[in-house]
Amino acid sequence: MDAEKRVRGSKAAAEEAAGRDPFETLGSKKIHAGRFTVVQDQVRVNGCEQPYDYLEIREGVSVLPFREGSVLLQRQYRYPVRSWQWELPGDLSTRARHRRKLR
Repeated sequence: MDAEKRVRGSKAAAEEAAGRDPFETLGSKKIHAGRFTVVQDQVRVNGCEQPYDYLEIREGVSVLPFREGSVLLQRQYRYPVRSWQWELPGDLSTRARHRRKLR
């Protein structure tokens, strides 16, 4: 490990131990897109300014279903990664809808 990586690692460890946020938000813009909100922040981290984009979504719920000692997963096609993914059943819906989903 080179000296620069050791210094960065120790600085991050010190900030974490002190409970400090290593990111400083310099600006933020929100774009509402359907059920999502795209947040585009400009941040300073480790002395460098850079963009940081992420999604805000409404609260959802996941269910960890078991049947005869096995965890049940559902397989769904996820367009952003262009592949099928195994995942826990989840939705932005109520508990009653999850019960129906598991039947």
